[in-house]
Amino acid sequence: SIGSNGGIVTSSDGKAADNIPPGALSQDTVITVAVASNPFPVNIGTAYEFRPSGTVFGKPVTILIAYNPSTLPSGANESDLKLGTLVGGQWFSVAGSGVDTASNKVSGKTSSFSTYGVMVVGNIAGLFSPTGSMSTVRQRHMVTLLPNGKVLLAGGFNDTRVFSVANAEIYDPDTGS
Repeated sequence: SIGSNGGIVTSSDGKAADNIPPGALSQDTVITVAVASNPFPVNIGTAYEFRPSGTVFGKPVTILIAYNPSTLPSGANESDLKLGTLVGGQWFSVAGSGVDTASNKVSGKTSSFSTYGVMVVGNIAGLFSPTGSMSTVRQRHMVTLLPNGKVLLAGGFNDTRVFSVANAEIYDPDTGS
């Protein structure tokens, strides 16, 4: 178990870890990192369940997952890799996550546990590309492709995951706004 002094928990295969800083937990908590029990479709490698699900931390924790560069899809570069989280059956990149190509690991900070994996975010066929910013900072929101090709983004939490976002916005891929 990890307490207020923090610590590192690693998966049994050694490919995923959670670095919990001092002060992130207020009490001793049994933390586990395990290969996801269901074969979720992730662009690269294995998904991992960081448990207990729903644990909220007082300070952001760092999640690291190793990847094998030989498993990248055709046309993808290592610089296109991000840490992804599974929300409502869909994968979303973790804001601010990145890749260390020297160690073949992606990492990102989060304030709560979920299922995480390595995903490709780039301008290759069938994948999303970074574009304009949303008018409201949000995460863990719902995303719906509308019949006219625009995208509805609704709800979620603000960047601190403390307050829920009680609005929606429409994104237009044709204009990037």
